[in-house]
Amino acid sequence: MSKYAFIVIVAIALQACSRAPTTKELAAEALTAMGGADALQGIRTLQMRGGEGTRQRHGQVPRLGDAEPAATISAVVETVDLANGRAALDYTFAIPGFSQHRKEVLTRKGDDLVGLESVDTRPLAVMSPDGLFSWATQNNPAMLLRRNVVSILLAAADAATDEAPENRDLNGVTLKYGRATFPSGEEVGLYFDPATKLLSAYDVTDTETMLGDVPARYTLADYRDAAGVRLPHKVTITKGGQPYADVQFASASVNAADADAVFAIPDAAQADVDRAITEGEYSPVALVKVADGVTLARGYSHHSMIVEFPTFLAVVEAPYTEAQTATLVRELQARFPGKPIRYAAPTHHHYDHIGGIRGLAAAGAKAAIP
Repeated sequence: MSKYAFIVIVAIALQACSRAPTTKELAAEALTAMGGADALQGIRTLQMRGGEGTRQRHGQVPRLGDAEPAATISAVVETVDLANGRAALDYTFAIPGFSQHRKEVLTRKGDDLVGLESVDTRPLAVMSPDGLFSWATQNNPAMLLRRNVVSILLAAADAATDEAPENRDLNGVTLKYGRATFPSGEEVGLYFDPATKLLSAYDVTDTETMLGDVPARYTLADYRDAAGVRLPHKVTITKGGQPYADVQFASASVNAADADAVFAIPDAAQADVDRAITEGEYSPVALVKVADGVTLARGYSHHSMIVEFPTFLAVVEAPYTEAQTATLVRELQARFPGKPIRYAAPTHHHYDHIGGIRGLAAAGAKAAIP
């Protein structure tokens, strides 16, 4: 080899060594730091256990205009079935004067998705997936499928750009920031720690039941080993630039033998599951006549009152969710043919009293907000 050729080879090697890694390369390094792409792709179920934290955008402010008090969430268990597209939340939610142990489960019967909600003070409720409403780390367990670190990083490794990342400060630490466009068209911002090579945070747009499309940031910390992969045990979420939820988990389980039990449909609920699948947007609603011109729309949790006028209907209290609204509209059209829903009148601003108001507006109602 000539002296000139040797110098050229050395120069090329030095240039390659000094070149900053691209965002795609940083994503690949993060996969390696977490245990490798094969290990992450081999995760069928992921269960985070023993979570303790807060939920701050819960819509239960005592007086309109006041700051929302932080609710505590405890004994949080998040179960994500990546192989079958199922997810579940199990936790206790508490604010001063109110506490509930809740389970929200997105599960399947065959190829069809269905929602199960269980609260310690009432029977199991069956509904369509968009009927689920959670006060845990997410607004709905379906969000866990899209926002867990495994799904995000595997997608980012394929979709991240070949551009050089930029330096960005996050909580006093300088991180490498780059972008990825997922096959769905979703734009994701990725923050990598140059010291650990791990994914430290990501920016996305979440679609919330009450907040609508809102910019969200997920910050990850306390990575620990679980069955050969490193997983963040602390997650902090902001939405719209405001604190949303944070949780510190005690442990993680990968491909646990008992994870499938979380998604089991009780035999007694099979008929309700079939109805939810058949009707599409569905949540249990029963119309009960109270007096002439007054009907109670009794849901599994939250109820509405229907006032009948000669040519139209008014709904007092918007249903709990969009699915409950869709069911109520169908029931009212069948019970009161030819009478449109002209007004929707919630008595106060809590999310569980206005959650379905957009669905009533879409059905032609004018919102009468006190």
